[in-house]
Amino acid sequence: TLSYADILDAVASGTDPKNPAYVQNLNAGKYTILTGMYEIIYHPQQSHWSGYFNATYEHARQTANSLVQGFQEQIIGDIAPYKANIGGDYAFNAGKNYFNIDLRANYVGYRPEGKGTTISANTGVDSTNRIPAYLIFNSAITYQNKNVKHFTLQFDVDNILNTLYYNPGPRNANANFVNAISGYVPYVAQRYRNFLLTLKYNL
Repeated sequence: TLSYADILDAVASGTDPKNPAYVQNLNAGKYTILTGMYEIIYHPQQSHWSGYFNATYEHARQTANSLVQGFQEQIIGDIAPYKANIGGDYAFNAGKNYFNIDLRANYVGYRPEGKGTTISANTGVDSTNRIPAYLIFNSAITYQNKNVKHFTLQFDVDNILNTLYYNPGPRNANANFVNAISGYVPYVAQRYRNFLLTLKYNL
């Protein structure tokens, strides 16, 4: 799948001409976003196994901002150009018991920050001008019994390898730990390995 978006009159920020100490947001920007996605699904009939793979490429740019004199094209910050997911399931019955074992891997490429991007005040993790790429693994085991079909028990383990990884901060994340704008942080560490036990009742 390939798509292209040319966004006109998007909200853009610039210095308020009446008061340089303030920033104003107006419909004065232009963005172009090119996205490509590839997907494979493996699900043969009468097989215990199934799987999938998908990958995404995104080329995102702000090409105009009439509020900024001499504006030059910028990379839209916080968007990873490359993402990929792969997963598989193994389902089987043992008497009246049904089990499904699921394993997934999620990859997110580095996200550009800082100079040349739309969030120039954010210098990224350890001043690298990027949020680092990461690869995490998640799993789930699902159980059902034919005698109590309305109930499903599921045990989830997320971030199996206890990977330290980050997501961009709140709002536009245009901040740093030296002179954070509006008090927002530039990036936030995500959850370490965590577990969840869920009992579902299906009507």
